[in-house]
Amino acid sequence: MKRGRLLLLIGLLFLWGCEPKPTLDKLVKSMVVTTDYNGNANFGNYSTYTMVLDTISYFDNSDPNPADTIATASQSTEVHDITSRVKAKMDSVGYSLVSKKSAPDLWVYIYVNEVYSAYQSYSYNPYSYGYYGGSYYPTVSVSDQADLYIYILDLKHKVSGPYLWAADIGDLVSSPDQTSATVVRAINQAFKQSPYIKK
Repeated sequence: MKRGRLLLLIGLLFLWGCEPKPTLDKLVKSMVVTTDYNGNANFGNYSTYTMVLDTISYFDNSDPNPADTIATASQSTEVHDITSRVKAKMDSVGYSLVSKKSAPDLWVYIYVNEVYSAYQSYSYNPYSYGYYGGSYYPTVSVSDQADLYIYILDLKHKVSGPYLWAADIGDLVSSPDQTSATVVRAINQAFKQSPYIKK
């Protein structure tokens, strides 16, 4: 009997080891999702939350205009998709959305942070034609990354740390698949890997 169980276990391990690895194109279709939480928090102690449903903050280091620090659902369907998905996940784990005037226990804050930078330098090519036998040519390197952040903050105690939970989803710029459906899947994943968020 024990020998049969041992053979069965070895067979299962063999089959599991033979499972094909996902291809690179499948891996890059999913955005990277990282989460962090306050280990001292008891998420069951909270009942209500507040969040803005029609607006998310948008910070772009290359745009000095403070009026551009918000994105509204009327400007973008992605804003509506993001906020409605976060609301659905909060509701599904037992929390109730209330207005900020109703003394909510939690505040769900969503924002996008985009960091754009360009750097120009000059390189010398000794083999090109020029007056002295070589020439300088400019090179430009550009970096652009935008991440979606979701924070759950404690309004009930206000002493348990800077946040109860945080999710970082990215990159919204360089991901090959930048559709709303991909971002929604990433939000689902953020809550899936955080089973402690529940009433």
